[in-house]
Amino acid sequence: MLFIIICIASFVACNIEPGKHETSDSKTVSQLDTVWNEVAPFKKKHDILDTDTVLIGTSDSMMQKYNASLEKLDGIIHRIVGIVKHYDKQPIYWVEVDRQGTQMLLLELNNKPLTYAYTGRSPEYRIDYLNPYIDCSGKQILKIRAFSPEVFPFESSTSPIKLRIGYGADKRKSDATPEYLTEVITLPQYVLDNGTQYWDTTITFQAQVPWNHSHRLENAVDLRTLPDLEERVLRKYEEIRQYFVNCDISGEIKFSENRIPYYNEVLYKATLNDIKEGINEGRLTFKPNHPDKKVFPISNYELVMYKDGKIALLRGIYDKTAVIKLIKYDPEVYPEPYEVKWHVFFYMPEGETELQVY
Repeated sequence: MLFIIICIASFVACNIEPGKHETSDSKTVSQLDTVWNEVAPFKKKHDILDTDTVLIGTSDSMMQKYNASLEKLDGIIHRIVGIVKHYDKQPIYWVEVDRQGTQMLLLELNNKPLTYAYTGRSPEYRIDYLNPYIDCSGKQILKIRAFSPEVFPFESSTSPIKLRIGYGADKRKSDATPEYLTEVITLPQYVLDNGTQYWDTTITFQAQVPWNHSHRLENAVDLRTLPDLEERVLRKYEEIRQYFVNCDISGEIKFSENRIPYYNEVLYKATLNDIKEGINEGRLTFKPNHPDKKVFPISNYELVMYKDGKIALLRGIYDKTAVIKLIKYDPEVYPEPYEVKWHVFFYMPEGETELQVY
């Protein structure tokens, strides 16, 4: 779903084993294409995706579709609330990223990519929760992948990326002092000014969480065994895109209903008000509330696989970010319409025959 933008002031300190560096690698400009080993080659071109940009605007017909969809939300929300688990302990983990230069950054936790790709051309500082990528307590593995755009290698004159992993014993105590599980991680000196365009490293840390969701992928289908995987994935992505074209928020929520309870659990949003609030935050993504509201076609994408072929998604070939893109208007956030992206993972649980949102 839509990536999370989170500002965290501070959290409770706790004694946790500090993060550790495990491996590292670097590639020159001529070797850059060899590092994307999660990319699955397309077998053939499928005439599945709509290639037109759809102008939603503010028409009465679109508003009628949107209002009709809103009327269906309550039943779906109450069904989700009945599934979500509540936890008395609420530990929280996050990654803090300071990216002021042109170096691009991708993060994977436990072989699942973070939904936000730090690949924009503007400087940014972000704090993103890691809880949604933690399956259970124990050792967590964070892969950090830094690369430079186009054909430009890393340079010492460019502001390097900086990141660190944080921890709070209780999400509800936001006024307490945070604990950092790693020192600030940045590009080492040896990869700068020597023709290197790619660098990665793996950081490990221990996490203690009140859930165990490892069963979700334990016996899931290896999607690489499906002869028509590419076609299946493209059809699912186009189906999601059509929910935005039709201003159908309840349709999209129902489509993703398999994922939403898990997502709310790990962020400790278990009450009716919490879940309603979270869904309401996404309403303006679907509402036809500006003349320039539009949905773009899915293009310039690649199919990638994670978790030993059990998770599939589409991402941009160049920026490695989400491929479902649309214009949103939220004047409380920004005075003009702006582009947002919708990121989706798919998997197939054991015994099922259709891809589901992970």
